[in-house]
Amino acid sequence: MSGFIGLKPAEEIWWYMNKINIFTALMASSGVMAYLFGRVNRILGIIIGGFIFIVSSVVLIQSQADIWPYILLAAWSIIAISHSFYISRFDVSVSVSKQINDTKVHNENLNHKLERNKEQFTALVKNEKESLLMYSAIKLLSEAVNIENVKKYFAKVLKDYFQTDSFAFYVKDFNGGENMDVFAFGPKKFEFGAWAKVLALSKSCDKDFSSPFVHEGGKKVFFVPVKYGDEICGLFAAEFSSVGESDSAVLDKMSGFCRQIAFAIRRIQLFTQVDCLSRIDGLTGVYRRNVLDEKIEDEIRRSNSFKTTFGFMIADIDYFKNLNDKYGHQFGDFVLKRIGDILKSSVYETDFIGRYGGEEFGIVLPRADFEGVLRKAESIRAAIEKEVFQQGLESVRITVSIGIAHFPRDGFSSKDVIRKADKALYSAKDSGRNTVVDAASI
Repeated sequence: MSGFIGLKPAEEIWWYMNKINIFTALMASSGVMAYLFGRVNRILGIIIGGFIFIVSSVVLIQSQADIWPYILLAAWSIIAISHSFYISRFDVSVSVSKQINDTKVHNENLNHKLERNKEQFTALVKNEKESLLMYSAIKLLSEAVNIENVKKYFAKVLKDYFQTDSFAFYVKDFNGGENMDVFAFGPKKFEFGAWAKVLALSKSCDKDFSSPFVHEGGKKVFFVPVKYGDEICGLFAAEFSSVGESDSAVLDKMSGFCRQIAFAIRRIQLFTQVDCLSRIDGLTGVYRRNVLDEKIEDEIRRSNSFKTTFGFMIADIDYFKNLNDKYGHQFGDFVLKRIGDILKSSVYETDFIGRYGGEEFGIVLPRADFEGVLRKAESIRAAIEKEVFQQGLESVRITVSIGIAHFPRDGFSSKDVIRKADKALYSAKDSGRNTVVDAASI
C-alpha cells in the first residue's frame, strides 16, 4: 500500500505507522466516547461510539496490519460500547429519572413546609395583633374617665379585632331592668343596632341572651352575653359578611373576648353609676345644683360663640313648708319626686332641669324665644296645678310659682340671669302665687 505521492519511503513508513496508531487509539476510545456521550443522551452515545468504531475498523483493515490484535481490540470496543449502552440505559433513563422524581417530591415537601410556615407566621401575626387589641381594649376600659371618648375608640377595637363593620355592643343600664344602652357600634348599618330590635328578637325566639347563639335571618347574626360572674352586664351582637370559620368557632372567639373585658365593662357600669349619682338628685331624679350651674355656664359660652339666646326659669312649690308641717316630710318628698317627673315630661330633650334649692327647680331652655318660654312655663304651671296628690283619704293639690329670665336680654353672666329669674319668682309670689312672671315685665 503506497502513501502520499512525493513522500520518501522512510517518511511513508512513518506516516503509515502513525495512522495505524491513531486509528488503533480511536477504536480503543470508541467505548469511552459512547459512555461519555451516553451520559447526555443514550442514542447519541451509541451513534458516536459506533461511528468511531466503524471508521477505525475500516482504516485498520485497509492498513493490512496483523489482524488478530485488532480482532481482540474490536471485541473489546464492542463490549465497551455495549456496556456503555447498558449503563446509559439504566443510569440515565432510570436512575436520573428517579433522581428527578425524588427532587420533585423533595421540592413539593419544601413547598408544603414553606406554606405551612407561612400559615403559622400569619397566624402568629394575627394572634399578636389580636392580643394587642385585647390589651388596648382592657386598658382603655379599665382606665376610662371620659366614657364618651372611650366609646368611639372601643368601636374601632371591635372592628379591627373581629374584622367586621356590622356590630353593636350593649351595656346594661345600671338602674336594672331589661334595657341596655348602645355602648359601641360599627360604621355599617346593622339590623340589630337598636335595643328595641334586640328585645323583639328575644321575645320572638324566646331567648334571654344568657348564653351565646346564632340568629339566621337574612344573614347570620351572632349574639354573645357579657357576664360578670352570673350577672349579665352587656351583650355583643355582630354580623360577618364572610365567615371562614364554623359558627361555634366564631361564638368561642366572641365569648373569649367578652370574658376578658367583662370586669372592665362592669367597671364602666359602676363608674357611670357613681358619676350619675354625683350628678343626679336621688330624690327628684333631676340634676343637682352644681350640674345646673355648669349647664348655665356652658350655654352662656355657646350663646356667645353662636350669637344665640337661652331662657332660664325657676319654679318654686307654693307653701311647701306647710305641706311638710301638715302631712309630714315623707309626703313632701313624694311631692318633690312627682314634681320632678312632671317637669321632665313637660320639656324637650334639649332642655335641662336641675334642683335649684329645697323645693325649687331650675330649667334651662336653649335657643328658646321669649314667647316660647312663657308658654312653656304656663303649661308647666297648669300641669302641676292639675295634678292630684293623695294623702290617705285626702286629695291634695299643689301649685308652683315661676320666674323667667333670658340671656343676654336680662344679663351677661350666669349670676345676672339667675338673679333676674329669682327676682321674677319673688314677684310671682307677691302676686298671689300660682303664676308666671317674666323678668322683662317687672
